Amino acid sequence: PKKGWKREDFKHLEEDCKANPILQKALRLDRRVGIHSYSTARVKSVLSTVGNKPNTPEPGSDRTVHWDEWVIMQAENCARQALSQRKLDELWRPLENQSGASALDEIATRIRYILEPRLRRIGIHLYAARVVNYKFQEDSQVRKQQIESWKALWNQRISAAKAESQATFKEEVEKAHAYAKSALLDTIADSIAKARKEHDDLPRHVIALYYLHVIEESIKKQGGLDKDSQERVALMKQYLGFNM
Repeated sequence: PKKGWKREDFKHLEEDCKANPILQKALRLDRRVGIHSYSTARVKSVLSTVGNKPNTPEPGSDRTVHWDEWVIMQAENCARQALSQRKLDELWRPLENQSGASALDEIATRIRYILEPRLRRIGIHLYAARVVNYKFQEDSQVRKQQIESWKALWNQRISAAKAESQATFKEEVEKAHAYAKSALLDTIADSIAKARKEHDDLPRHVIALYYLHVIEESIKKQGGLDKDSQERVALMKQYLGFNM
């Protein structure tokens, strides 16, 4: 590297010179103001940078902007690009899951990554990029779009959580019904076996029906049977009458 430049300043030199031939003459610091040295070729490159600003008040023409305003426009454009890559809640929530992570620092790093090569190719070195805070206009279309996207995302998450909880509830209810049915049948079978030991001439279906009758009366005392439960008890009676 030439005197005055750091080695990292030459990392992208070849591609920068292809994009801007003026920088080929900017390898030396050939002027000094006080203690500060600079390259006249780089200054020339920066001052000669112009651009167009669309949507000017004059219809059919684009206003010419000079290097200082052009730099601001590039910074604004890169900031919009970096922000558009994140959801609304991600403007404050860091994507990196590590201690000390900051969403503002992540966005600033992204802005610098996009902006730095644009400025470097006209001869400007970007030292730092920072995001301090956000300010949204009330009628901003970006703000409205981000909020709608955020609402849609959370509505989707809520619907998914409801569907999952309903499926879990249904599964648990079915397990409870199956367990209760199995326990009831096991109890009836056990009661039949005990009754047959004491009264071996007593038909099994009579014992089962009597036991079912006792259960039915017990449920009625606790609050009664609904229509669905009554139908189930009747079916069990019918089943026991034909299968015992």
